[in-house]
Amino acid sequence: MSEQLPPLPKNSGPVITVPDKDRLTVVETVYHQSSQGFPTVALGDTTRFSRELASDEQPYERHKVAGEKWEPLDCGWIDSAGMLVIRNDEGHFAVNPTPEQKAEVFNKRIVELSFDGEHPVIQVPPTETCRFYPSDNIDQIKIRCKEGKARYSIYLMPE
Repeated sequence: MSEQLPPLPKNSGPVITVPDKDRLTVVETVYHQSSQGFPTVALGDTTRFSRELASDEQPYERHKVAGEKWEPLDCGWIDSAGMLVIRNDEGHFAVNPTPEQKAEVFNKRIVELSFDGEHPVIQVPPTETCRFYPSDNIDQIKIRCKEGKARYSIYLMPE
């Protein structure tokens, strides 16, 4: 049952309700566009879903740098995750890069995730994001940059 906030003065906008439990909400659209045609939407529509979280713990957000060696993913105080979002923050340039500079960043500064610390199973190219619902063993996830160093952001929601 949602609890209503105190009434607002007349003509002040809609009434906001507070959910009983913390929620996770995702809204995304993925397109494919061929060189000969119009874009098509993956899965035929925008993906939208929402679910209640079991915990009222605060999400964990950090901005980090990955090197070439596998390191444990910094999960902060989150023991069991409801969702993990990784964003590769590389590929945003302050000036116009040369094609060679751009190629170097986009070919090498790829953030990789592994579940065994040896074999990358998820790659996040510069400027892109990846989200997934990890298993209970989030402390086993390792992260690195394919070549050099890559800035990335992590957003980890409790289960």
